[in-house]
Parts: sequence; C-alpha cells; structure tokens
Amino acid sequence: MNDKTQYDACCAVVVDDEPLPRAHLIHLLREAGVGEVRPADSAATCLSFFDGEDDRPDWVFLDVRMPGMDGLMLADALGAGQIAAAGQEPQEPPAIVFVTGYEDYALPAFERAAVDYLLKPVERERLAVTLQRLAERRGPPAPPVLPVPTLQRLPIRMEYAVRLVDVADIVAASAGNKRVEVITRDATYTTYYTLAQLEQRLPADHFARVHDGWIVSLAEIIEIHNLGGQSYQLRLRTGDRLVPVSRRRLPLLQQRLGL
Repeated sequence: MNDKTQYDACCAVVVDDEPLPRAHLIHLLREAGVGEVRPADSAATCLSFFDGEDDRPDWVFLDVRMPGMDGLMLADALGAGQIAAAGQEPQEPPAIVFVTGYEDYALPAFERAAVDYLLKPVERERLAVTLQRLAERRGPPAPPVLPVPTLQRLPIRMEYAVRLVDVADIVAASAGNKRVEVITRDATYTTYYTLAQLEQRLPADHFARVHDGWIVSLAEIIEIHNLGGQSYQLRLRTGDRLVPVSRRRLPLLQQRLGL
C-alpha cells in the first residue's frame, strides 16, 4: 500500500498562527496523500472543527507558541476527551503532534501523550516517520508484548512530585471541564492521562468504561437507573455519585454485572 492511499481516509488540521510554516506543513501533508488537511490560525479555529459530531479531524499538528490559548493548553483541551457537540456524547481525542521551533517543550508535549514532536522547518523524510506512527495508531491495538502483574498503584504526576495512588481506592475516572480526574474514596486528582490511557492501565477485571467520559470500579456500582428509553445512570457507593452510561456500552456492562 503506498502512502497516498494509506492516509487517504485521514483528516488532519494544522494549527499555527504563522502563515508560512502553516502553509509549508499543509503542502507536505497533502503531498504525502493525507485525504483532508484543514488550516487553523488559532486554537479557537481548531476547536471549531470539533463542534459537530461528524467530520472531526483525526490528527492535530500543533504549534506551541501562539497568542491566547497556546499549543499546550489546546492539547489539554483536546486530550480531555470532552470536545463534543451539544447534546452528544464526548468522543476520543485526536492524535496530537507538536510542531515547533523550540526543543525545550518536548517533555510537556509527551506528558500530554503526543504521538510525535517535530522541529521547524519540517522535513519531508521526518514527516514520513510521523505519518507512519499516526497510521499505526489508527489500526487495531497491538496485543501486550509480555504478561504483566496486576497494577497495584497508579502513578499520578503532580506539580512537584508523583503520587502513587492505590488502585483499590480508585472509585472512578472522569473527563470534563478540559481535564481528566481520578476519583478515590478520599480525594480527587487531576492527571495528564487520557481516559483511553487509564482504561489500558487499570485492571480490566475490576474497571469498566461505561461512557466516553467515565471509567468506574465495578465494585463501586450499587444501582443502575433507567431514566426512560435507553438512558441509564449508575449510582456509586462512594460519594453517592451518579454516572451516565452510554447506550453502546450498556450491553457489555450488563453482561459483566450478570444482568
């Protein structure tokens, strides 16, 4: 399969307030065969592409230094998984690639689960490597390389430290207000993880993704409420929380709970 068909079904947005580097990268992406490439001169323009339920970009190539909301802030907003049309469920965030003239943003970029970090001016050969990584990310998830022991504690990066949270104490994780939170019996922690990353790290036999914006501990579920039609809500033991359940995730949850 050649490059021009490999990326033909993909949609990318290039976010850069400077016209020349933006146009250069757009040219390279179209030359490589990316099906649709949209320009954005600001974070606000980029976010507008995520207002609707359909035709949302798969990939965001993102400059760091921009007026107003900078690239790191925009990545946080996109990575929270809460960019959704009114009345629609949140969807998985797009893949992020940072494109900047500065090397010193690499650490905060990868803390936001960036797929890659490109330095300006972007070279055709280097971009080809990035596109291959993005294409692999769109494919089916790779099987685990080695069996690993059940995670006992989840590391959560804080401002000046890393807190190790006992997995047994985790009640739920939620995405909202441009951030992802891990909720325990005693505290709530804001984290750089995406919900997809937490879903991979937390023990699958104890936790369930019940909504695009929620992961819950199965042991914490005490009630399931039918709100009418196909709308359901969970009541959790700790904090008496109410959690929405998406229609497409309900059958698997019912199966896991023996319903």
